[in-house]
Amino acid sequence: MVSTGTVAILASVMVYTLMIIGAFVRASGFGLACPDWPTCRGQVIPEFTTPVIAEYTHRIAAALSTLLVLTTMVLAIRRHRKSRVALFATLSFGLIIAQVLLGMLTVLSGLDPIIGTAHLALATAVFGSTVVTAVLARKITVVS
Repeated sequence: MVSTGTVAILASVMVYTLMIIGAFVRASGFGLACPDWPTCRGQVIPEFTTPVIAEYTHRIAAALSTLLVLTTMVLAIRRHRKSRVALFATLSFGLIIAQVLLGMLTVLSGLDPIIGTAHLALATAVFGSTVVTAVLARKITVVS
């Protein structure tokens, strides 16, 4: 059986990877390669060009991050219901859902700088909360 801490570490690594991909998309100017949301150019699987690959990779990484954060929360609630692990795992999930919505608004606003800045700031909070969840869950695993 995989531990909550292990899944939380994977979630943290995936969120950090997502942030790196997002920084690349932003710096390269590929942020509007998929100008609609949740599809890309009206397709679930678009025609791939370099800009689309970059933006689509960011979206796939976001989906994987969300699934890992959700899995962490479910495990934390089942295994550590009355601990800070469950609290931070739930916080992480709430933050990543808000992050997905800000990502959508970033695209639909045409990369509005204020929304984009909020998207980056919230990404940092998501990463921080997933790291705290991982540290707390690993501490419980090691002590138990």
